[in-house]
Amino acid sequence: MKNNKIIIVEDELLIAKLIKKTLNMENIKVVSTYKSAEALLDEIESLNIDLIIMDIKLEGELDGIEAAKLIKKKYNIPILFLTAYADDKILERAMECDPIGYLVKPCRKKDIISSVKT
Repeated sequence: MKNNKIIIVEDELLIAKLIKKTLNMENIKVVSTYKSAEALLDEIESLNIDLIIMDIKLEGELDGIEAAKLIKKKYNIPILFLTAYADDKILERAMECDPIGYLVKPCRKKDIISSVKT
């Protein structure tokens, strides 16, 4: 598996914990979780990560799409979007970041695992 060190950026603590538990059960290491894009961006240079699971609607100034654009440009880390909002406008914005995938909440465990393992 190529994605063995993952960051989760999700402002809903319960969802972040569920995703982390799901991945840990598959021996996929979640390095850390963040509630905002700003918190991740403050620390990203010190992290050695293979994938970011990023919610689109986040606490803070930046949404997940804006953060993903910055991350892809500077660090080229793959992004897997996670969101409860699946309208066409948001999808179009998200696709500009060239994500590896797009999970719609509530997502099933098998969808999370298969998206990460691709």
